[in-house]
Amino acid sequence: MSRSISAVDASTPWREKIPKAVWRGTPHYAPALREKLIETTKGKPWADVKVVTIGQDEQHFLSLDDHCKYRHGLQTEGSSYSGRFKFLQLCNSVTVSHKLEYAEFATHLMHPSGPKQNFIEVERDWSDLEDKMQYFERHPEETEAIAARSHKVFAERYLTPSAISCYLRQMVEAWAQVQGFEPQLYEINKTTGAKAVRGVPFEAFVVSFPQEKPGEYGRFAPG
Repeated sequence: MSRSISAVDASTPWREKIPKAVWRGTPHYAPALREKLIETTKGKPWADVKVVTIGQDEQHFLSLDDHCKYRHGLQTEGSSYSGRFKFLQLCNSVTVSHKLEYAEFATHLMHPSGPKQNFIEVERDWSDLEDKMQYFERHPEETEAIAARSHKVFAERYLTPSAISCYLRQMVEAWAQVQGFEPQLYEINKTTGAKAVRGVPFEAFVVSFPQEKPGEYGRFAPG
């Protein structure tokens, strides 16, 4: 997805991006929050907000990388944190987010104002969304600068594959220091005394999984 988004950004300079705020999704996961967004943006010339339910009504479906063709990506939390957030931050666009309830590992790097501003923050009821969108529509240079700062912080550094791998390694190591047991990689067969690896190593699972038939891994099968 990172490569796909980079390709979209390379072929769509900032000034050629659609000058609207885009959102696709279903209100099901956070009705009060998302239905209010749909209501607030209805009929607005600066918004492209549509409901999409995968497998039912996909008329207005947009891929994650297609979101990057817009100057603004609207971020909404769902049942908990937002899975879309990091993908919007990979775009050379401006993420517009309501005040967050849930934190992710890069949330502390977000700046809603000042010289380091790298996203646009609005109230959770979207009451100031239109005013802010109209302001930034009148100040494209300021908006472009916010997008550039966001891209530099997230797409070029903290959300790169290597940065995320580094974070995950440190997280697992920190967890290992406080958990109450020592994981055992091997188990001994009580009958034969043979030593074998417990379970399937993740690397082996990733390599073999796409080549197997659906259902081969039981509960890990697609769907």
